Order: sequence, then structure tokens, then C-alpha cells
Amino acid sequence: AGEESYPKGYMRSGSAALSHYGMKLVEVDTAPLSVVEFSKILQNHYCADTCDVSSVERLNEGGSKAVYKVILCLKEGTKFVYTPGDSISLICSNTDDDVSWLLDHTDLEGISPDQPLLISKEQPKKSTSGLPRNACISPRLLIRHFLELHAPASRRTLNLLANHFNSDTCSTTRVQKALLHQLIAREGVPLYNRWIRDNNMTIMDILATFDACHPTVAALLDIFPLLRPRAYSLVDECTGCGGNSHQELTFVYTRVEFCATEDLGTVHGVTFRRYLRRHGTCTGWLEGLRKSLTSGSPRDDLLVSFRENLNKFHHPSVDISSKENAPLILIAAGTGIAPFISFLQYRRRQRQQGAGFQSTWLLFGCRDSYFDILFPTALLNFLQDGTLDHLCLCFSRRPFQADSDASLPSAPHLRGLLDRACLPQKCKYVQECMLSADCRMTALGADECPADVATAFSELSMRESVHSQQLLSHADQLAHLVMDCGAQIRVCGDAKGMGPAVASTWVELFARRLATGSACVDRSKGQPLLPEEIKRGQGYLAMLKQERRYIEDVWR
Repeated sequence: AGEESYPKGYMRSGSAALSHYGMKLVEVDTAPLSVVEFSKILQNHYCADTCDVSSVERLNEGGSKAVYKVILCLKEGTKFVYTPGDSISLICSNTDDDVSWLLDHTDLEGISPDQPLLISKEQPKKSTSGLPRNACISPRLLIRHFLELHAPASRRTLNLLANHFNSDTCSTTRVQKALLHQLIAREGVPLYNRWIRDNNMTIMDILATFDACHPTVAALLDIFPLLRPRAYSLVDECTGCGGNSHQELTFVYTRVEFCATEDLGTVHGVTFRRYLRRHGTCTGWLEGLRKSLTSGSPRDDLLVSFRENLNKFHHPSVDISSKENAPLILIAAGTGIAPFISFLQYRRRQRQQGAGFQSTWLLFGCRDSYFDILFPTALLNFLQDGTLDHLCLCFSRRPFQADSDASLPSAPHLRGLLDRACLPQKCKYVQECMLSADCRMTALGADECPADVATAFSELSMRESVHSQQLLSHADQLAHLVMDCGAQIRVCGDAKGMGPAVASTWVELFARRLATGSACVDRSKGQPLLPEEIKRGQGYLAMLKQERRYIEDVWR
């Protein structure tokens, strides 16, 4: 091979392992990167734009989980053009505490934590393909900005870590190494499932448990995935895209907190323990920004990039000339309501321009009726001006009791919203109110019931001697909107619990309607569904997804 060409200051006698990963040592006297220089590297690497944090406001003061609204201000000349449902990606970083702890548990092989490393242009290892090329990055900056520290620990992770124990002369090292090899062996799968998979242990948890293991800087690139930008749905419609004004972007987030936990247990002399972390990766980083904004401390520019929703989670197309645009059913939990605010703003604007809509529903679930209803003023306005026809609120921890002596916030918009919304007392989650016969049209009087619902159920109401349209269950109304009126469905919430639960409820709702003519459990006599009936419901939901009438935006 011919002689390679290296930048001035490169020291050829670097670590062989680092060279294997496409990283080259730079001489010690090379000046470290300044904050501005490294910020520019990140900006170019992620194709991001810089912005300022205008404000951070807590939306649920008194709630058990803090929810914040953040307003970003783009630099002059930078504009994002987006549609309801699109997101921004935040270029976040790991906390100083996490970075320092991992450095203490890393075999630096004589390298200073702030020693510049050159990532060469030719990167032979796939694990370095997501790093900026021809840039100098120290181990500290590498860990802070590019490694996903709290990723789940896989058996592959354990296999990589097994090669990074110090000398076997120490009994602790021998015991830990033996157990780690047992966990990665074929016969160790049940042990791995019991202690690591079922406890959702992260790589940092594994390093806290097997503290005699010290991977090298180069090995970190294989052990940890690359840190991903975090996507947040934009709350408001696209504004400020013209002229010379600074465009503002708004998003909300829930601060993820972790409590100190007891050791998980001891196996063969090794105690499984958690790494002590306070917040989620991005929410912890956002918490630092919030505190610096509150205290007036100097802070770096925020890096943000536009992220179009590739799942096409957008408002359905609207025919301005039509008075019968399809109904829209929005289902959200927690901060999942954020994109639906922009959906409803868009729907209002289309109505003002002459478009007509059959019906617009929002089913929203949160924890506490007294603190956790997000954007109550906006929701009340949507109800009052007819943008939103029906709002159902469900509370998993504390429902609203009209005759309770509990101290309800005195804000008139919140009281007005609770007066107009449907509040099913026996339903904690949105999927429960979809099927419950207790959830009626309580928000609207009989003469205010949407025409499409009233017409479709006139015969059903007469047969059952129902004298008021208020007595129609959500199940039958939802089935009618979707199966008879072509309603579009959008679901936004967490992928682990809410998303699958809502989809399963739609399957049951469709199955009952197809089998008995009524989606209401009471009207179908509560009979359990047969396997072939459930299959028909699943087929109907699959058809809606294929037609792009049922679209989810869920996260883990």
C-alpha cells in the first residue's frame, strides 16, 4: 500500500485499536476545539439550524409529571415550512454526570479525556459511519454528543464487554467475568431473560453491575449505538414563514424522571444494580436548558432540524368547495395532543375559507383532571366556534367530580371546558370510553347533536325508545362515523400501551358492528366475540390502514 497522507500534527504511532475504528491520535499539543468550532461541526454533521430558546413554560403546575411548553426562535433568515403533523428534531447531548461516570469506567489507555482524536475520512468500521468525518473529537465530546448511553443491553452488548476485564488476578474480576460469559452462552439465555431483558437493563446498568469491566474508547463505538436526535411534534400551524421576522416553533415535552431503586438481586456473587440517572436523555438535557434560561446563565445555541412526518401523519386533504368533508376522529394521550392543536387550527382556517366538515371529534386522556388537561383555552375555543364538535376527556388518576370539595383551579376556561366536555366517570383511558355505554353525548343537547349522527341513528333510537340523542353511546357513534361516513382516524400517544390498546379497541368495535349491527357492548348483550368475528374486525382495521384513513404517530 502507498503512503497515506495525514493532516499536519498527526502522530503515526497511535493506538492500533483506534486505527481499526477509523480514528487517529492527534498530537497532545494540538489545540482543543472551542465550543463555537465544535458546535459548527455538529451543525454541519446533522444539517441543523441554530435557534434560541425564547421561553419554557410549565403547563401543569401541580401535576405529578411536569409538562413544559418550549418556544424556539429561529435565527433571522432561517424558515421552516411545515404542515400539521410534522416535527422538529432536537440535537441533544448526554449530561456531564453521565459522561464523567462513563469516562471513569473506560480504559483510556493513557489518553486524556480531552485528547483530540481525528476521525479519518476512510472509516472501515460501520460503527463510526454516523460520526463527523475529518473532525477532531475528544473522548469526552465523543461520549457526550454521539453515544446513546442508556440503550438497552443486548446479548451482543454482553459479548463485546466480556473482552474488556482487567487482570484475572482479582477475585471480583474472575466472578464477574465468569457470570458475564455464562449470560452470553446458549444455555444462559433464561438467565439473561430473567435478569437483564425482563428488568429492561441498559448498557450503563451493565457497567454498574460488572464494575470490573472497563472497555476502551475504541470499543465504546461498538458497544453503544449512536445518539439519535429526538423528534417532537410541532404544536401550532406554520406561521412566520414570510417577511423578515424570526420564526417561532413550539413543542411540548414531559420531563422523564427516574427514582433511586434498590439492587435487583445477587446471582453467583454478582449484585445486579441500576445506574443512578435522574432524567431521560433528551428531557434531562432540556431540563438543563430550562434551568439556565431561568437563572440567566450563558448557554449554547440549540441545534434543530426539520423532520417531515414520513408516516404521512397529516391532516386529511380538504376540498374547500365541499360542505361534506369527511369526519375526523382524533385520539390522544398526554403530550400526544400537541399535533392535534395544529390539526384543529388548520381545520378552523379551512372552515373560515368556506369548507364544511361533517364532524370533528377529540378523545383525550391524561392523568389528573385538576392539573393535566393541556391547552384548555384552545380546546374551549375550538368547541365554542364549532371547529370541534365533541370532546371526551378521560383521567387515569383523578377524574373530575362536580360535587367535590377539592380545589379546582379557578381559571374560567378550564371550568368552561369541563362543563362542555364528555366526562365518562368509569373510563380511565381513551380506549375504554370508545366502547363504554356510560359515555354518552353529554356535551351537546339533543338539538345540537351533529346532523350526521342524529340522522343515522333515528331508527335505532325509535326502536329502543330512546327519546334523546344524548343517549347514543360513543361506540355506535364512532362506528357510524367511520363505517358509514368515511371518517379519518389519527392516533397519537405511546407505542407500548396506548397505541396498541386503541387499535385493539377499534377491532372490537368494528367486529361488534359487523356481527350484530351495533358496536355498543350493551346493545350486543355483552356476548363475547367469536374468533371469526374478531378476524373480520382486524380485517376492517387493516383496510383503513391501507387506505391511509387510520394513521398513528406513536413513540416509545
